[in-house]
Amino acid sequence: MRKNTCKLNPLQPKRDTMDYTIGNKPLPEQATDCLVLAVNPQALSATLPALTAPQISALIQAGDLGTERFSTALLHAPQGLTAKRLLLVNIGSEPLTRSQLVKLFEKAAQHTIQCGAKSAALALDDIQRQADISRVWLVREAVRTLAAQHYRFD
Repeated sequence: MRKNTCKLNPLQPKRDTMDYTIGNKPLPEQATDCLVLAVNPQALSATLPALTAPQISALIQAGDLGTERFSTALLHAPQGLTAKRLLLVNIGSEPLTRSQLVKLFEKAAQHTIQCGAKSAALALDDIQRQADISRVWLVREAVRTLAAQHYRFD
């Protein structure tokens, strides 16, 4: 199954700008340093790769992903994915508001910076279904928020 993602390359060498790519690749084909996936721990998406879903379920059952909304867990070398890391963000089961979506994007940016990722991909399909907000708004706000979080004054 294909997943819509917003792929970021915020730390390009010898450049002063960020590169943003909007794509529609299946999760297993997202070759990136960090794949950001918003999850509802009570109902994991059926679109997760067969090898990845049990890993995520085990991580949730072990309590490694907090129960609070926007708690995170980082999974290194996730099975079934080409991404080096998988950042899970708990979005809960209630619909997300626009301000909560911005908070989600801020959390994603903070964690990709902390883990030293040179590139990141943000899976948007499950976020869009859960929040019932247009893809245009999601992409625009994701890019705006991530750019603001990565901005550094010299």
